[in-house]
Amino acid sequence: MDMLPFASFQSALPSDYLCNLSRCGLELNGWQAHCDATERDGHSDRPSLVYRSWSDGELGMFGTDTGNGSLQIDAKMSDDVVAFAVSPGEKSRSFRIADSLSDDNRGLAIICLPKGSHLEISTGVCGLRSVTLLVQFDALRRACRIPGSNSLSLLDTMLRESRPKLTHRALPLAVQRAAEAVISAPSADPFAELFYRAKASELLWLILDRLHHEEQLPEGGLVISQVASAGVERVRRAIAEHVTRNWTTDELSRIAGMNRTKLRYLFKHIHGMTIFDYRTAIIMQSADEMLQTTDLSVAEIGFRLGYGEPSSFNIAYKRFYGHPPGQARRRH
Repeated sequence: MDMLPFASFQSALPSDYLCNLSRCGLELNGWQAHCDATERDGHSDRPSLVYRSWSDGELGMFGTDTGNGSLQIDAKMSDDVVAFAVSPGEKSRSFRIADSLSDDNRGLAIICLPKGSHLEISTGVCGLRSVTLLVQFDALRRACRIPGSNSLSLLDTMLRESRPKLTHRALPLAVQRAAEAVISAPSADPFAELFYRAKASELLWLILDRLHHEEQLPEGGLVISQVASAGVERVRRAIAEHVTRNWTTDELSRIAGMNRTKLRYLFKHIHGMTIFDYRTAIIMQSADEMLQTTDLSVAEIGFRLGYGEPSSFNIAYKRFYGHPPGQARRRH
């Protein structure tokens, strides 16, 4: 299938979305979204397409949910930019820069895009659901200056070499939750611009803080091998994909291919929380999504998520979010 010419996607995408991309140094050459037949016939139950954007010229944030159907994007950079692409779900995507193809099915992609570089993004049939920050080089240099410490080595190397480059990191839950908040925020909010400005700053802070944390080695040094990192990621994914299962530490250790002590230590080091806290957060995230997107009663949602008593679910939800689940439903 051919890319949509500029005149076509200019009318298909919101003008502020296109304008903010351009302000951040990304010029679209093509945008092709292909919905399946049921969606074209109006029989899909999926939510409306989401195109959220904000930019001040140095930092921009773009929340996108194209629903089901493949997507191809072709772009060229008119300025020096680093992109932080957050994929909060499990939808597949791939990036091609400088004739190098990288598949990335989840998590955080960090992409150095000097002026003149070419970027292609393609997805599977489930479309694109992501939040991307575009940060100009000079703005990122200022943000990465840490008093009394060296700059972040990963980003410092990217900025110094100034060549197209892509790397991946595990997605911290705090970043995932902030990205989901951007995508699910009501578009008619009278303070939407202020909200997006705050979320852009929050996401950038969360990502930079996480990278800084990863580079701080304890006494004696800590080197996490790719094998160990992959093992921890298998555990994270198992928990996320089987939300209601009560995993034992031994089961998770076998999935990770390491002993329990090492797994607990590495999981907290990589994700910033214990395995138990991560599972709780995933359950609460699922609860909040069900409250927003279904007509199930609060009691039924709690039961489906493994809570035998409605009171137990109400207490857990309020402890996590600071308000009862019924209040969350009234807001939506």
